Amino acid sequence: MTEQELTWLAIHAEKSSVIAEIGSWRGRSTRAMADNSTAVIFCIDPWIDDSIGFPGWWTQQESPDKYKQKDWLWSEFIKYNGEYIGTRIVPLRMFSAEAFDILQPRGVRFDMVFIDGSHDYGHVVGDISMYRQLLKPGGILCGHDYNEPTCPEVAPAVNSQFQHLHVEGTIWCAIP
Repeated sequence: MTEQELTWLAIHAEKSSVIAEIGSWRGRSTRAMADNSTAVIFCIDPWIDDSIGFPGWWTQQESPDKYKQKDWLWSEFIKYNGEYIGTRIVPLRMFSAEAFDILQPRGVRFDMVFIDGSHDYGHVVGDISMYRQLLKPGGILCGHDYNEPTCPEVAPAVNSQFQHLHVEGTIWCAIP
């Protein structure tokens, strides 16, 4: 995520009191939102080691052994956001559909939903379909990796759900 995109998230988080982040990975986007708002942020991610538990472009400056450690991704998230966990960050270590099944019957509603979980067409459409139901009137529904070459199914999935979008870098935002 670029600095421009982190700034966009920070600005929009500042206007929110309750945020859902679907897919938190290491937690940089979470930290940008937490540092620039007073919102409670529900971070929904299974933080599964085998989902990205191998060296790749994101590991070039780091030890490849880190990615062989149990819970390496969860540890990274804690490292970035530990001071907020239990006060303003609520980690839900599960998949987005499981979290929806917990949040929806409890009447939890969000001012902002940021979708950056699974990047295949079906999951993007599913996350949009589920979490738009939990959005407060006038809330912001947005996500990451729109027109990102390594995530070719995100833009078609988003485009199938909305006629009008604002795009900032690779962040998409639905315009009602």
